[in-house]
Amino acid sequence: MLSNHWVPVHKAERLLEIDRKDLHRMRDDGTFKLGRDYGAGPLTRSRDSYYWNIPKCQKILKQLQASVQAAC
Repeated sequence: MLSNHWVPVHKAERLLEIDRKDLHRMRDDGTFKLGRDYGAGPLTRSRDSYYWNIPKCQKILKQLQASVQAAC
């Protein structure tokens, strides 16, 4: 599962330019899907240590931003 697309949360925050709390909120509310957007890696011991698929998350964040702009 791990490749250069899958990164731990501290790197995902930086690459996606989003706060960890927002990542976790979107994970918990179903915006991000387990297996597609985030998942467990070999060192995962808690939900805070999931790995994040950066290209997939970027795509979802862009879609969310576009829908917000279209609603305005």
